[in-house]
Amino acid sequence: GSATAVKTATITLPAYTAVGIYKYTFRETDGGTAGVSYRGEDILLVVTVIEQDGKTRVAAIHTESESGQKSGSFDNTYSAGALSVSKQVTGLMGDREKPFEVKVTFHAPAGDMVKSDISYTLNGVNTEVPGETGWTTKEVTISLKHGQTVMFTNIPYGVTYTVAESDYTGEGYDAPTYTYGDDTQTVDSASETVEIVNNKGGRVDTGVSLDSLPYVMLLTLVCGGMALLVTRKRVNRE
Repeated sequence: GSATAVKTATITLPAYTAVGIYKYTFRETDGGTAGVSYRGEDILLVVTVIEQDGKTRVAAIHTESESGQKSGSFDNTYSAGALSVSKQVTGLMGDREKPFEVKVTFHAPAGDMVKSDISYTLNGVNTEVPGETGWTTKEVTISLKHGQTVMFTNIPYGVTYTVAESDYTGEGYDAPTYTYGDDTQTVDSASETVEIVNNKGGRVDTGVSLDSLPYVMLLTLVCGGMALLVTRKRVNRE
């Protein structure tokens, strides 16, 4: 619930009746929460018991890792990134005011569940995708026009994503092209990007090719000049 949280555990030791070195093993259970790192190494609680004045007493207590280094904490780190999905429409007949339906699907890493609340912002409106009790796959449907970008935030590291647009080839658009900033399509950095491009070509029937228009205009001016010159000569002769 906070950026930095600490929880402590109190352990009550038994009454020792014999000298020796007692070791207790503590192991963190992997909670299966996507984006959270868990300690894979055990922590040992080492209690040294000695005899003094005819009585047994605890002389020393310390914690250490399996490798022998002093360590007494299970450190967990939550890592999350963002994903931006943008839209571009190209071509002479491409409608830049047309909304295109896009489905973004998130998949939790194998064995994990997403328990975080992912949110996204589009047109200044923020929407939450609640983690609830956890999910492994979640699909979000959005609509994008030319020049628009939707930003998903708080996506746990390790989550993969797919982006698929509805079929608009029946309306004359080419199949969309997707450009991924990360070919693995895995959230493993602060920012991931996807750009979708829709193209719809065509010809503008003006009767005159736009490429040849300057030459047509030049020829017209030349012909007009010649006609004017011939007319002037006729007037002078008369």
